[in-house]
Amino acid sequence: IEFTGWGGSEPMGYFLPAKGDSKGLILYMHGYTSSIARAENRILHLREQGFDVAGIDMRGHGRCDLGRDWTLLKVAADTEAFLDRILAEYQEEPTVHFYGHSLGGFLAMRLSSNKSGWWADNLDSVILESPAASIPMLVKMRAGPLWRPGRYLIRRIIRNEAKRIHPDLSLRFDEAKVPQIGVPNIPVLMLQSKSDNTLGRSHYNLVKKHLKGNIGNKFHLISDLEHTTALDSDTRKELLEDWLSERSREYE
Repeated sequence: IEFTGWGGSEPMGYFLPAKGDSKGLILYMHGYTSSIARAENRILHLREQGFDVAGIDMRGHGRCDLGRDWTLLKVAADTEAFLDRILAEYQEEPTVHFYGHSLGGFLAMRLSSNKSGWWADNLDSVILESPAASIPMLVKMRAGPLWRPGRYLIRRIIRNEAKRIHPDLSLRFDEAKVPQIGVPNIPVLMLQSKSDNTLGRSHYNLVKKHLKGNIGNKFHLISDLEHTTALDSDTRKELLEDWLSERSREYE
């Protein structure tokens, strides 16, 4: 599906109708260096549960070649524009769920906490799979032993790039994390790899800290789940199926 995204760019989105009568729309958000295609097993599983599934390749990911200026705010704007375009596939507004994996989970928390457009009142739940929760933690992890001696230079480079890409916005490195980026106030299902060899447990702990007080939220550490979407987990599938079935019953 073609649509007009941030700055008038024209990325490509994807829409897969449900098997049988649709129970609603699930917007899938992939992780960093990944793509919609790499999440095919998860997307097909969601479709089998009776949901339409849609998503985009983030800028600079998959088949999207919109350049290196990737920022969360640009991708958020692209996603919001895509959701507006998706409405044309329906005769009436559907119930919506967000599914975010890794950095896609970070995006899902941002969007679900800053709702806009037709889907704002239709967003029923957020599903987070091994989500990222803090850009500062990601940068420190990638920098490794260089972080301590080079942190001032690294932060300066990031700050200058942020001003170059978004000159109209005041962006702080230390605020690119939960809870500053937003905390969903709707039911959240969190499916976390128990032995996450990419993000570890710190991001999960940060999200849980700020979400555990919300009624209806569920948190699961899954032993047979890996961080990568190249592999899947029967436990993840079962927990997800139970969650979607429970959410669907509320609308019957």
